[in-house]
Amino acid sequence: IQMPCIYRIHEAPQERRLTEFSRVAGLLGHQFVVGRGGVKPLFIQQYLKSCEGTPEYPVLNRLLLRCMQKARYDAQRLGHFGLALDEYLHFTSPIRRYPDLIVHRMLRKYVFEGCADTNQVDMDERNVVQFAMTSSEREVASTNAEWDCEDMTKAEYMSERIGMCADGIITSVTNFGFYVQLPNTIEGLVRVNTMNEDFYEFDDSRMQLVGSRTGRVYRVGDPVRIKVMGASKESSTIDFGVVPTAKTAAKRPAAKPERRDPKERDPKKGRHEKSWAERKQRFDAKHGTRQASEPETGEGTEKRSSSRYYDHKPYAKHEDRKRSFSRSAAPHRDSRPDQDEHSSSRYAGK
Repeated sequence: IQMPCIYRIHEAPQERRLTEFSRVAGLLGHQFVVGRGGVKPLFIQQYLKSCEGTPEYPVLNRLLLRCMQKARYDAQRLGHFGLALDEYLHFTSPIRRYPDLIVHRMLRKYVFEGCADTNQVDMDERNVVQFAMTSSEREVASTNAEWDCEDMTKAEYMSERIGMCADGIITSVTNFGFYVQLPNTIEGLVRVNTMNEDFYEFDDSRMQLVGSRTGRVYRVGDPVRIKVMGASKESSTIDFGVVPTAKTAAKRPAAKPERRDPKERDPKKGRHEKSWAERKQRFDAKHGTRQASEPETGEGTEKRSSSRYYDHKPYAKHEDRKRSFSRSAAPHRDSRPDQDEHSSSRYAGK
């Protein structure tokens, strides 16, 4: 029937999103192949059915749902990908939505009453475009309000269970933490700044957090045991903390050789000597040979001693600085963390 109408459309997913999902699914051990002509709804249905019963199924189902475009209302018949239909609209009785009411009105006008006025048809065709746009906007607003209410209720529920431990699965990983979903569909965030046992770096290509010291890995689909750390009804947020278990504790890599202190490097390579005492020893040895080659002028003549040169060389200055720093370091050092060696020596006598 050719008449102005509002259709429910669901466009095919974008190839870019499917490619990204294919990469993540491969990391989880479930290959998802995207052909040149895209994917068909039947293929997606069969793929999800093959993943049922696996620990990764909830994550794969959720990620694949995010790849889909959002259904909306439109005045053109663009088909419904999810239902694999070329033409689809909402027609219910009793009427539940405004687009359903528009469909009933158009049927009454053009089918039962047989309206053939071209001006009326043109006006209705313009109107249904605006009706479809407004209905889609209101649907989004209604859905967001429903989700906000659900998040607030979940946060209120978890606020009475602070300290509770439960098993969940990682559903998403970001550079600031990862989200864990519990069997009761409640989802919370484990923040990186609360994981003090290691420094974690975000690997975007593999969607995982890797500990730089322990090598511990948190990736999408991994089971993890959490502890409820906090929940706020006002902000609709839930914070989790990780409870270390045998499954989450990764093997530590082989210990790396410690970096050498610059003062302990080989002096022959033009680096710092191991200590100031060793520098003094080298200085004594050098000037001791010079002293042996110099004739004495007689009794009472003062011999050249290496200790005389320390008063005019930078070595004594460094030693004095170290001594003054050791006197002024504690206990007021903590109260002035911005003081360096030079400034702390100024306060040594106070």
